[in-house]
Order: sequence, then C-alpha cells, then structure tokens
Amino acid sequence: MENFPHQSLTAISGKPTAHALMRMKRKLTANAMSVPSNRGGGTRGHLILLMIEPDYLLVSGGNVFDEPTHPGNAPTHANNASTAAIHAADTAYNRELAEYKIFIATRNALKQQILSTIEEPYYDVLMDPTFGYANVTPLQLLTHLESTYGTKTPKDLERNRDNLRSPWNPDDDIATLWT
Repeated sequence: MENFPHQSLTAISGKPTAHALMRMKRKLTANAMSVPSNRGGGTRGHLILLMIEPDYLLVSGGNVFDEPTHPGNAPTHANNASTAAIHAADTAYNRELAEYKIFIATRNALKQQILSTIEEPYYDVLMDPTFGYANVTPLQLLTHLESTYGTKTPKDLERNRDNLRSPWNPDDDIATLWT
C-alpha cells in the first residue's frame, strides 16, 4: 500500500530465524498501524490483522476491533423515499463499503509482503491446492512461521550474551550500541 512506511521488507534467505522474523514483524506492525481505522479504539490502525484477539485487547486498552464485513448490495429505495433518506442510506452504504475495501486491501498487502519476504518452502504447508494462499491471512502465516522457526535456541541466547559482553567502541555511533 502506498502509505506503508516500509514499502518492501528485507528478504529472508533460507530458513527464517527468530531474529529475522522479529525484524520482519516489527516492520509489518508499523505498516498495519499506518492504515487508519476507527475500529478498536481508533489508535492502532489495522494491527488486528497481525495479532490474536487477546493480545490485541491488551495493546488496545480493551477496545474490540470488529472486523468489517461487506455491506451487501447497494440499498434499494422506496418509491416515496425522500432525497435526504436516499442520500443518508447511500452515504452509509458507501462508507461501510469503503471501510471494508481498506481492510481487505491492507490484509492482502501485508500477506503479500510476508509471501515475498520468506521463501515459499517455509510456509507452503498453508497452501490450498485450488486457491493457493488466497484464504490464508497474514496472522496465519505469522503464527506458522513463528511457531515453526521463531523459537530462540540456546545458540541464539549464547550469541546474544556474547554480544552484550563485547566492549563498546566510543567511536561508534550510540545508536549502534542500543541496537
């Protein structure tokens, strides 16, 4: 989507690691939150697309995000309906339809970013023989990737401990130290 702060994500070559998945999810989260929505308290954009509901409720202060649904066919108007009533019904319908389209477009864009960042063998168990990944959500992809490849190993923890023990060079940028 054109308003995503991260238009493309860094490709993960080979088997994804916990660290690589964490970096990818951080950028996906920024992208999801960058698309405004009045749902879920109106402050977290479309973050619900990447989180299970209990976790979303924690970060949204208990605000439920009710997923928009397609409003159906355009309203039909009674022969004796006033211009104001027709306008109000059409406006409400168009608003609901626009909100639904934004939700679907955001979901599809996030899913496409995941699919183009990770090599297919690492998520192809989710592919339907007929529909491919059409019915797979970004959350399903992330859940699969994190549960299958996102576990931190003792080697990861040891590497992190070694990095923390390494001396800091005062000539290095302070941002490097914090990272």
